[in-house]
Amino acid sequence: MNKLSLGILVAATGVASAVAQDEVKWDKSASFGVTLTRGNSETMLAAANFQADRKGSENEVSLGATATYGSNDGTVNANYIRGFGQYNRLYTTSCLVISG
Repeated sequence: MNKLSLGILVAATGVASAVAQDEVKWDKSASFGVTLTRGNSETMLAAANFQADRKGSENEVSLGATATYGSNDGTVNANYIRGFGQYNRLYTTSCLVISG
């Protein structure tokens, strides 16, 4: 009886891992940083970044955003915002259509 139970458990685990490998998930990353200096001058720099990618067997999606702000003695010297999005449809291994 113990051998039969173990065999069924191993088979069920193998099926569950095969299903999980076909599942496409988002790959995400985010960062944020701040730099402050005080002394002869007062400076501040802040930067943030976010990116998300999803790659499947037939579709790829990439989204992201970046922002930067900086000042020196009360004068703004860096002010930047950028966002992007890209969608790729993979028809075959040698044919690719890109939009974005």
